[in-house]
Amino acid sequence: MKTKKETKKSKNGFKVKDTFEISVGGQTVKVEYDGISYGIGIHFSFYGNCISSTGYRSYFADKEEYISMGYTDYKICADNIAEFLYKERREEMRKKGEVMEQLTLF
Repeated sequence: MKTKKETKKSKNGFKVKDTFEISVGGQTVKVEYDGISYGIGIHFSFYGNCISSTGYRSYFADKEEYISMGYTDYKICADNIAEFLYKERREEMRKKGEVMEQLTLF
């Protein structure tokens, strides 16, 4: 019988699920991680207006790419992906003439 403190891992060694928060562009972003999503890769769900106009963004990372990039922690991987998505969102808003910093005012 497993205790609550034990971490469930998939057969490839990836932690199965986790939820945590990261800071992106000075804003808090909630991240849900699934290490064995559909058996095709690693899945991240990002929740935050600085990531997407809807406040939600799904991102799949291929397991082989994750391994080849040398990530030792899925949270570091999530942080790097979120930073990329943040920059992408800022560029999208810049093209529309919107200012991201104003999102927090409303």
